[in-house]
Amino acid sequence: MVYVTYGSFPDFLPNPSAANVSGWASTVSNAVNNSISAASFGRLLQIQHDLLEDGVPDAETIIGTTMNFGLGPSGFLASAFWLLMPFSRGNVHIGSSNPLAYPRINPNYFLIDFDLEVQIAIAKWTRKLSETEPLVGSVAEISPGFEVVPENATDAVWGDWIKSSCMFLFVLAGVY
Repeated sequence: MVYVTYGSFPDFLPNPSAANVSGWASTVSNAVNNSISAASFGRLLQIQHDLLEDGVPDAETIIGTTMNFGLGPSGFLASAFWLLMPFSRGNVHIGSSNPLAYPRINPNYFLIDFDLEVQIAIAKWTRKLSETEPLVGSVAEISPGFEVVPENATDAVWGDWIKSSCMFLFVLAGVY
């Protein structure tokens, strides 16, 4: 069984850091070799920011019991989560004159610190799932696990795990 939830800032990040849309636009424009102006990015990012402040969901969490192995329900509860509208932007470039060669893709994950702040908040929010009824006491976290990300981990520890895994998958095992 698979469940999908959508969350907005008040759900997982009630007090986000102040937006610096013009600074983000300059950073993104520089990262894509100014192929799109900072002013153009600024307009796009401002529209996006306004939507988020109006409560448009910015996070998606999928919770499933099959871990997509096609094996039917199991003793595992997996949860993947991610930003729906990150402010970071990447680029794609032709890397070869060979038409069969893959392009060079640079997604620029977490180019904007705010995106990592939001992803950390979503991770913490998702971990709280195991502390709610009826799961409390019935499940144990496998990934990332408390050895990797301790219970009271700092945002820096969470950020390191998120950036290193880029998988954002929580796995809980137990009887339910």
